[in-house]
Amino acid sequence: MTGAHEVRRVQIDRQLFADDAEMAEDLVAAAVNDAVEQVADTLAASHFESRGIRLTMDLDPSGPRLETGSQILRQILGQLLRNMSKMLDAGSGIRVATRGDANVNGRIYVQLEVSDDGPGLPREAREKLFASVAARGEKRQRHDGLATVKDLMDEMGGIIVSSSDRKGTRIQLLFPQ
Repeated sequence: MTGAHEVRRVQIDRQLFADDAEMAEDLVAAAVNDAVEQVADTLAASHFESRGIRLTMDLDPSGPRLETGSQILRQILGQLLRNMSKMLDAGSGIRVATRGDANVNGRIYVQLEVSDDGPGLPREAREKLFASVAARGEKRQRHDGLATVKDLMDEMGGIIVSSSDRKGTRIQLLFPQ
């Protein structure tokens, strides 16, 4: 072996994937931690740094993966983070945590938790948090993205658990394995 290698550059015709671009995207990056980091990077300047909001991440080192594609996961997390950041004052913080293998009544889920240290939500707001605009009988508001989150979670058989008190709001998403 001489150590010399021949390298050829290959051009891939993107038209080959044009019809299945969304499917290819979902197959390529379904790792939960990767999706979390991508969304955090995308929103860092516009939703966190510019408003003085801290974002911390506690990602499961085992690198949980989902059956669903990363595009849906990124959409869900993006909606949650945007909505949560709008409710917080400068100096507040948001924490995103991932965990694999959460057992709920014998079924295994991947857990994604988003929490903040804001003032919490009043009971009336919590009851309507994931309701659609039509169900609330209101015009479009900042919580509309949360109705989308609920719709997407319902489609995949996921579970949403939310709680809120004076110490902040916590939204736990459980994605079926």
